Amino acid sequence: MKILHTGDLHIGQTLRKHNREAEHKALLDWLRQTIIEEEVNLLLIAGDVFDSANPSIQSQTLFFEFLAKLDQSTHLQDVVITAGNHDSAGRMGSWCPLTKKLGIHIIGATSNRSKEWLDWIIPIRDKDGKVHSAVVAVPYVSEYRLGIKWTSRNISEQAGLIKQAIRSVYDEMVTEAKRLYGDVPLIGMGHLTAMDEQYELGDSPQLIHMIIKEGLDGKVFGDQFAYVALGHIHRKYKVRGDANAWFCGSPIPCSIAEAEDGSRRSVWLVELNEDPLQRPEPAPIYAPELRQLIRRSCRNSQLDEILTTLQWSEDFPPFLYLQVETESASKTSQMIREIIDGLDDSPIIVDVKTQISKREISKDSEHEICDPDALADPMSLFRSFYSFKEGHVAEDEMEKRFQELLHSIDQQ
Repeated sequence: MKILHTGDLHIGQTLRKHNREAEHKALLDWLRQTIIEEEVNLLLIAGDVFDSANPSIQSQTLFFEFLAKLDQSTHLQDVVITAGNHDSAGRMGSWCPLTKKLGIHIIGATSNRSKEWLDWIIPIRDKDGKVHSAVVAVPYVSEYRLGIKWTSRNISEQAGLIKQAIRSVYDEMVTEAKRLYGDVPLIGMGHLTAMDEQYELGDSPQLIHMIIKEGLDGKVFGDQFAYVALGHIHRKYKVRGDANAWFCGSPIPCSIAEAEDGSRRSVWLVELNEDPLQRPEPAPIYAPELRQLIRRSCRNSQLDEILTTLQWSEDFPPFLYLQVETESASKTSQMIREIIDGLDDSPIIVDVKTQISKREISKDSEHEICDPDALADPMSLFRSFYSFKEGHVAEDEMEKRFQELLHSIDQQ
């Protein structure tokens, strides 16, 4: 059996308010094509399908279209999707009664710990209906769902309780899976934070359970799983310890910092046979770099060189995050617009953070803005201050907004 393990798709995510729908569509198209070409039998998506618990209609449509087109793969038998901490467990769980009839199992923790959780054990059958393996599909489970309440206990004691609770969930699932299906290979899933061999996670998202400093490791999964497919951390690595537990990472970087970490984004391909004692090592299938995410720090005088030397693929121009030291934010914005307008057919996405130069800050501190006479006329004060900071007079619309602000203060 071939398993494709991915997660942390974060469909619907924006980058500094810029829409990434085209990137997510291209990623899902690539993922579907990979499933077909690699003749994958089981697809595992380990949480954070969406970036928000209330995803947009466009995001949901994008994902459902992806699921619908999976029928183009003649080898794919089952899909198991768990809710992450970004997802709505209730929303995703409500889809399952319909989708599981199509072999798509969507699991979310919608109740406190109970025997209902044993429904997270999903048998994987061959074409003759014989169970040849089982997935223990544990979604993101909060401390509250585990029955743990925060008290005045110290952090170490609380961490011990959480570790014990998570371990007991997996132990209970394994016992039930073996009772139901015998000695078949078991595949675990989870959405949490567990440490790598170096005990370093970098800038990846971390804290969803209050145990990060205590170093959650592979012991919580036990030693009964052939493979454990994990989500939440946005880079790929094996979890510290003897458990064969792996994070797949996000297949596209979700931030500029992630794009700068030097790692190649991928999904895992895992090959499993009928031996329950096997511990296969996953192989990466590298995802395409869809859009470059670039950060540059510069002065106004360097903008032309930076913007005119960028190169990119035909489909996805770069996202350029500029940190500009300047004398005037409006002047910088105008310069960027003029440079981009002068480029041939250039849809570069530029997001700018301006920082007023130290020279201008020094000049600002010497500026006599607090003239007692000016305080009697706030509009004159505003015009003077705006002209000084931006290098031109305030537009009528800006003065109107300031006047409305003054009026609202007077009403209070």
